Amino acid sequence: MRQFGVGLACLLGLVALWQFYYGHALLWPWLLAALVSLLLAGLAPNWLRPLARAWMWLAHWLGVVNTRLLLGIVFFLLITPVAWLFRLIGRDALALKHKQANSYWQPQDKSWPPEDFKNQF
Repeated sequence: MRQFGVGLACLLGLVALWQFYYGHALLWPWLLAALVSLLLAGLAPNWLRPLARAWMWLAHWLGVVNTRLLLGIVFFLLITPVAWLFRLIGRDALALKHKQANSYWQPQDKSWPPEDFKNQF
């Protein structure tokens, strides 16, 4: 809870600096909130537990929404047009359109010396 309180104080301090930089009049409430958060983190960190729990709940749901939103955007704006282009030009990158065969093994042109298998990573 101490780490959360210090992090919250830093965040509130940055908001106060932003308010100061843009000349807004609401500077002192942010500084007061940062000071209270810092004092609570140092003297009574367990008092910050409900606030940390609420913050984690909000962060979880923001992560759920953002993940689905970002993955959806990537899928529909990147992967779908590439798939349409591949279908248009007739490319089968994964070799999925096989005819019936005894084996789907694709021979490789490269030979692999034993040294290639040492220190792979």
